[in-house]
Amino acid sequence: MVSSFFTGPNDQLMGTTVIFSRGCPCHCAFCAMPKAKGLGSSLRYRAPNLIEEEINYLKKHYGIQGVSLLDEIGIPLQGARAIAHIEALGRSNIVWRAIVGGGMAGLSAAMFSAR
Repeated sequence: MVSSFFTGPNDQLMGTTVIFSRGCPCHCAFCAMPKAKGLGSSLRYRAPNLIEEEINYLKKHYGIQGVSLLDEIGIPLQGARAIAHIEALGRSNIVWRAIVGGGMAGLSAAMFSAR
């Protein structure tokens, strides 16, 4: 879906949602997905170069100006891996937002500075 869904100073940007991970490392008692789909609790991330390629494709072919990370843990929590993903977003020169909650709690402000 393509829409203008940003708020504030970016409310006129054409944007869409993207998903950069699959799975979940949590073992929530209420979640039926692991049992229903026979999945374990693994979490897999897309490679930073593929993220950059997808964003550039969306910009070129659809005029996308902003993306919203739909996944709760769209950026790895480990330092070097997180930085590689953040840098890929930065190289894409696109406005982005993510769900801020448990999924990004392990990221520090320093990881985002000058990126």
